[in-house]
Amino acid sequence: MRPTVFICHSKDSSDHALVIASFLAARGFELKRFCIGDNYATVPKRFEILLFLSTDEALDQVGKSESSIRRLVEAATRLGTRVFNVAVSPKLSANRLPPLYLPLAKLFMSETNISERTLSLLAQLIQPAIKPDFDAELEAMRVSKAELTSLVEGVIRTFPEDRRLAFESASVIAAKAFSKSAAITSGGELLRHSTNRESAERSILVRAVLCGYIIDLARREPLGFTNSIDLRSIWPILYPTLSGVSGIPLTASYGSQRFITIPIFLNGTNKNLKELIRLHIWDTSFIDDSRFRTDNPFAIHSHRFYAKSWILKGELVNSFFSIRELEGENEESEFSFFDVVWDDEHNEKADRLRSAVINSGRLVRVTRESTAVIQEGQSYEIDHTAFHSSFFDYERSSQALTASIFIFDATRGHDDRTDVVGPTSIERFSVERDIALDPQGYIEKLNFQLGR
Repeated sequence: MRPTVFICHSKDSSDHALVIASFLAARGFELKRFCIGDNYATVPKRFEILLFLSTDEALDQVGKSESSIRRLVEAATRLGTRVFNVAVSPKLSANRLPPLYLPLAKLFMSETNISERTLSLLAQLIQPAIKPDFDAELEAMRVSKAELTSLVEGVIRTFPEDRRLAFESASVIAAKAFSKSAAITSGGELLRHSTNRESAERSILVRAVLCGYIIDLARREPLGFTNSIDLRSIWPILYPTLSGVSGIPLTASYGSQRFITIPIFLNGTNKNLKELIRLHIWDTSFIDDSRFRTDNPFAIHSHRFYAKSWILKGELVNSFFSIRELEGENEESEFSFFDVVWDDEHNEKADRLRSAVINSGRLVRVTRESTAVIQEGQSYEIDHTAFHSSFFDYERSSQALTASIFIFDATRGHDDRTDVVGPTSIERFSVERDIALDPQGYIEKLNFQLGR
């Protein structure tokens, strides 16, 4: 049973309210609607979610009746109601919203193009995130020896190539985890068994089980409509596998989108990927680091593979865009498609040394579909056909650090190429990815903040 949603909207946003209400009702939400300016006495005493639908007219009316709306919000909050604001206007920005709305603005959507993707994201964000019973789910997780061998191999592949020989083979590590007669076991039993193992082998085995769980979690729900899953409960078990394995350093690099990326599982090669799981970290200290641009002209991009992200700490601002390639000879645009070129297309490294984007000469028209604030404990997905940008607001965020677990899963969708959108005025831009980076300090900082 999904929550009861009370939509509060202005008269000029009735059409948008109907579209949103129809979408939510089709997915099991109970809907009630109320028009700003009507009698507030008609508002039900109890409802689970109060959804404000804002337009320019609504903002004007809020200014005239701010005290009434504040009383409504305060009363809703006292009753445990979650308050959520949706801004429907290309003119709206966080700075234009009245003070009452500032802590509520979590989703901005296009006035003229309310896409299915935006509606799905709205339905996901307004619900409380699901907190899985982690212990019970690990006990229910079934793993064969062949599956565990593949998972262990994927973990070992994330370590520096010249240090992998320090480990026993994946098949040997997996075989030790099974009794002679067992053909299949549970994830919980594998974790219990790992406590008797040497530290490096234990870390690899534990991380392999957790990555198997993450892969399963990413595939549970239909594409296009997912519930937010709170994955923070996995961290106390994952963290020890990231805090050093027999002195062997983690592989880490600077991402082109202004974050540190730490691969924790890799199945396949960069050319023929099946799954890749990474820990992403954004930190306010990066703003003074010359390797992280304070502006990012190439923030809008697509992925070759379906992706899903779970926010462990902090918040990200994620935007989706509609991209239309221009074909007329007389058309002009400030944006173009850029081709991505890597230093080596065929290696099996979890992260490569450098990449570059090269202007293709193909002009595009860019339209923002939506912008959403994704907070810790929430998750979101990115279809392989989607163009998006995700960023941590280094200058304005109240969070010192943001971190997420991110998976690429080719089994849920893939393409032969990835496209980047950037300024037409730029011909080429290179990104150096320093794989000598030591991420341990950031991992310790994340662990401290999650433990508070």
